[in-house]
Amino acid sequence: MRVFEVRRVAFAAAMAAVGLSCGEDVEPTVGRWARTPPDAPHDSEHGSVKVTTVTSGADIDSTGYSVRVDGYWDYSYPTSAISPNGMVILRFLTPGRHVLSLDEVAGNCRGDELQEREITVKADSTIAAKFQLVCE
Repeated sequence: MRVFEVRRVAFAAAMAAVGLSCGEDVEPTVGRWARTPPDAPHDSEHGSVKVTTVTSGADIDSTGYSVRVDGYWDYSYPTSAISPNGMVILRFLTPGRHVLSLDEVAGNCRGDELQEREITVKADSTIAAKFQLVCE
């Protein structure tokens, strides 16, 4: 019983240390927590895009969508989940031209420019992209 108690205390101390070391580099975003890796490029050299989805209609897909930057062939930027009426900020994008796509859209939902929407990212700034959908 004593060995178990020592292990439990050691585990709790290790978890507390991990929590303290991670606390300052975690920022809240809508619906998720985004972690800034310690070796991430300095923010002033890169830009961000604030992606918003607005979905209306009688049969809204509650599972939401995924936002893709550039193409399936580009593994530099992972896809991000977003709710039907939500917002996510995609950070550390290289300045220049990119394309946004909203994937995993249900068959009964429609919108303009859901695929391959061109955006231009500028260093040290955040641009906005809004996807509007109607689900019938």
